[in-house]
Amino acid sequence: PEQVVRDAWDAYSRGDVEATLAILDPEIVVHSPTRMGNAGTHRGRDGFLAWSGQWNGAWDDFRVTITEVGPVGERHVITLMRQTGTGRGSGVEVTREAAWVFETRDGLCTYMAIHPTLELARADVRGREPGTEQVDD
Repeated sequence: PEQVVRDAWDAYSRGDVEATLAILDPEIVVHSPTRMGNAGTHRGRDGFLAWSGQWNGAWDDFRVTITEVGPVGERHVITLMRQTGTGRGSGVEVTREAAWVFETRDGLCTYMAIHPTLELARADVRGREPGTEQVDD
């Protein structure tokens, strides 16, 4: 699952929409809690496109830097990253850390969620995959 996630971030960072969509399951679920901005749960590739388009439209420039990637359980990967963007209209540069959860199946990403902390990302995985109760180690 780790390589699927790396490939997805590489494609997204290049702006390669077709390659990004090819890695996403047609029924993907994308979740962003209220505190992370662009909140909601979006379903399917069209939902991903709407969600990411809304997010990207808020920035003149937006970059992600992966700081850590690690598999958790059999189907999940947590990615820690630094996100930096310049607000469209405001010109203000913003940097924040985020923890992403990805679930993969058959070489495709079926679920992704952004969290403000690693602890919340780990809790998300524990709720999705039995046997991952020790992901805090």
